[in-house]
Parts: sequence; C-alpha cells; structure tokens
Amino acid sequence: MHWNKKYFYNSAFVVSGLYITSTTLYISTFMTFIWLGHVPTVSMIFTFISIYENIQYAINFLPSLISLFIDILVSSKRLN
Repeated sequence: MHWNKKYFYNSAFVVSGLYITSTTLYISTFMTFIWLGHVPTVSMIFTFISIYENIQYAINFLPSLISLFIDILVSSKRLN
C-alpha cells in the first residue's frame, strides 16, 4: 500500500509539472527581461516564442527527469 501512495504523489508531481513548467518559464523569462529595464518588441517576442516552442519537449520532460532521479536515489539507498 505504501508504494501506491508514493506512485500517486510521483505521478501528480510529473503531471502538474508538465502543465506548469513551460508556462512558468515563459512568464519568468519575460518578467526578468522587463524587470532588467528592457522593452520587448514584437519581433523579439516572436523569436522567443519560436525558440521555446522548439525546446518545449525538453522543458516538459524536466519534471519526469527529476522524478526518475529521485527514484534512482531511493533505489540505490535500498541496495546499500
């Protein structure tokens, strides 16, 4: 039963990360750019969006990668 709870939390982390990661990255990048005193232009915004659309799969895979890394750490501790 304990593995069921762990699997549920792990899955919830991955699924929520898929939806939150790319949006958070968009917002934080634009807010940092504006906070540093720059004025975004339309051409810069289109370039930014096209670059991030190309790497969106890698960005969305990040929560899964973190979850897998945590599983590896837990499994290695069990073996020791």
